[in-house]
Amino acid sequence: MSCKLETGSDGSSRGFGYVQYDSKDNAAKAIAALDKSTVGGKEILASIHAKRNDREEQGEHFTNLFVKNIPTTFSDADLNKVFAEFGEITSCKVKGNGSDVGFVMFKTHEQASKAIEALNQKKELEGKTLFVSKFIYRFENKQHKNQTPIDAQMKESF
Repeated sequence: MSCKLETGSDGSSRGFGYVQYDSKDNAAKAIAALDKSTVGGKEILASIHAKRNDREEQGEHFTNLFVKNIPTTFSDADLNKVFAEFGEITSCKVKGNGSDVGFVMFKTHEQASKAIEALNQKKELEGKTLFVSKFIYRFENKQHKNQTPIDAQMKESF
């Protein structure tokens, strides 16, 4: 029925969009066909959209993790290997070449919680101690106006 690609102020893609189908059945078929497929070298993650208020009500039921102090030589696959023992990973990404920041999304909250408990400030890789916490979305981070996102992430773990 409709589709929208989210773009930044400069007109570039923000990497996500929305597609509205005429029925739940057709939406489910599209998700089944496209989720975890690859287009242009990028993996598609397709799911039913949850309104922000519904996501906020989940509270501590998180699945997305923020990871700091990973070796700058790490690839997405290397980061995935570190976290794979804790459960099914639906997405794993190093921020960019030479970055020490990454993001890991688990299928369940329990898996994400186990990874934090086992790895945060306990796992050392190439002389650096990993920092692993719940990923804080921008709207949540607004309450920490005088902090950078990384400062807010670090503060939450202490």
